[in-house]
Amino acid sequence: MVQAAFLQGGVVKTFRCAAETYTSMTPSPYDFAELLCVFPDIRDTLHTASSRRFDPIDFARHGFALNAPADSWGDNHRRFIDDRCVGELSDDSLADHESAAPAWRAFACLALGCLLGLYQTERIIGLQFEAADAQLAGFMFLHSPVFETF
Repeated sequence: MVQAAFLQGGVVKTFRCAAETYTSMTPSPYDFAELLCVFPDIRDTLHTASSRRFDPIDFARHGFALNAPADSWGDNHRRFIDDRCVGELSDDSLADHESAAPAWRAFACLALGCLLGLYQTERIIGLQFEAADAQLAGFMFLHSPVFETF
């Protein structure tokens, strides 16, 4: 069982879910497996709150707010996500994922938002941010069948 949290209506909701395929070698301030476990609920919450579907900034802000005060989200955070969305998270870069591309981008932005929040609150340092960022793509490819279901 994995204990996970997501933001709903400004309140962090915590629950447990089965994650028999996920193993953790060492405790870490970021855990992509927990995020993946709650991703459907976060997606549903964001889709209910907004007419925008799979908006990268919505997902990044949500991830950020899991680890830092939501009002500390700034233009620098938005630019970081925007830069990713015109780079390795662009439509062209994700074309191989076809109809699942929006889910890939949304999860990546959710995870990057979490990392930005951890960095903002000094719970990780730059090197840890870079290491987690580098591991994100591998984690997503390892769990790619999940993203095909959205």
